[in-house]
Amino acid sequence: MRGMISVILSPGDDEVRLAALLEALVPAAVDRLVKDVTIVAPGAGAGIRLLAEDMGADLADGGIAEACASTRGAWLMILARPARLVRGWEDPVEDFVAKGPSFARLSVPVQGWLQAAMGRRGGGEALLVERTLYEAAGGWGVGQGVEGGEGLYRALRRGGSRGGTRFDLHVLAE
Repeated sequence: MRGMISVILSPGDDEVRLAALLEALVPAAVDRLVKDVTIVAPGAGAGIRLLAEDMGADLADGGIAEACASTRGAWLMILARPARLVRGWEDPVEDFVAKGPSFARLSVPVQGWLQAAMGRRGGGEALLVERTLYEAAGGWGVGQGVEGGEGLYRALRRGGSRGGTRFDLHVLAE
């Protein structure tokens, strides 16, 4: 199951958050859970380019769809907005991947029923999806930002027994 996940990041121009996110991915790469990392940064500045080079990440000048197509992992972990991973994120992700083809929305843990009820109901900005399901659902919308992920998430949810159940993996931090 090792080396199965390609991580696609779209950090905007937030170099500090990108550096912290790449640092959080290092242990998973060393343990061979993460196969490759692609940073989607059209027109990226020197700082983001340097971070990508220093961390061994690929830099994609196109969009998220093109970045997903260029990766090699059997699973895609797509973070379409700047995000932070919680300490120990690897364990629930690895357990989820071991269960076989599916998809999950990556989210921030909620603290209580009111926060859960008031929380966002989107889902496309942070996803973990097995590649064949990603492709069967039509992939990320070419040329689209986060809205491409919302369409993908809806298509995955409509996928019936091959992925119609929504899973939330609470691996993101605020």
